[in-house]
Amino acid sequence: MAGSKQSLVVIRIFVLIGAITAVWRACGTIPFIVYHGIGLMNAQYFILSAFLLSAMVSFLLGTSFGTVGTMGVVLMVLAKSGNVDVDVTAGAIIAGAYFGDRCSPMSSSATLVAALTGTQLYLNLGNMLKTSVLPFLLSCFGYVFLSLNNPLIVGNNPIVSAIP
Repeated sequence: MAGSKQSLVVIRIFVLIGAITAVWRACGTIPFIVYHGIGLMNAQYFILSAFLLSAMVSFLLGTSFGTVGTMGVVLMVLAKSGNVDVDVTAGAIIAGAYFGDRCSPMSSSATLVAALTGTQLYLNLGNMLKTSVLPFLLSCFGYVFLSLNNPLIVGNNPIVSAIP
């Protein structure tokens, strides 16, 4: 019974995150983030950009599934139309989404862990951030290498030509 009472905190967080996500969608915040995030991309480093943008959006939203459902779809369309390996792109998107979700204060999984273990959320997030720096940097290095071998081909494609 005590465990279920602790998990009620997470249900309240789910409701609040759902409300803020709905407000963000209604007022255009998520499309704004996606649109301007795409503007930050570099065609030469598309896979690295996909990883970093997914991590950023996931950190802001606090949900890896929401990130893959919004930013991930856009990035996969760009990858497919720009002749980038879609398997590598999907891996970069999912990895970025999980990195961002892991360190987000809006993450429901981080809130659940803090509630069930009786620890402080921000202390846990700080510890998770410390342990994710090296894997994040190694992933960035790997995605730079993969990006150089799989650049986004802009050509005359109107979908891809919006990327600088």
